[in-house]
Amino acid sequence: MNTIFLLNKTKDPTLSEWYERKINDELRALGIKDVHCKAVSSEPMALEITHPLVLICSSSILRDTYSYQSAEQVYAPHAKILAIIVHEKVKFFRHRFTNLQFSPLRFIYNPHRMPLRELIFHLLSQLDIDLEVRR
Repeated sequence: MNTIFLLNKTKDPTLSEWYERKINDELRALGIKDVHCKAVSSEPMALEITHPLVLICSSSILRDTYSYQSAEQVYAPHAKILAIIVHEKVKFFRHRFTNLQFSPLRFIYNPHRMPLRELIFHLLSQLDIDLEVRR
């Protein structure tokens, strides 16, 4: 069983449980039973995680000051970050490519720009899950 952990770095504490439920529902809808998502509630616990991690953060991560650092340097130094969720609507970012950011590149998911299934497919590809999924 593969576990993907969610770490919420926003001011809204309900986002991690909401995304946990939505990602698990989407995985079940695709027929994937050996992967599940679990929200992490505290920062010290997140630092001990060696499992894949998905961060939920504000759009401030899209600033140029962060784009040349690794996501692990900015947020969770001991974790393997697979993707970053920017839940809020991204303004003044029309002409930039927001799906990949940081060095090395990380997938940036924004619910206002793409369906959740795109994030799910990215996570499955990062976990090397060998299966066929119907879109």
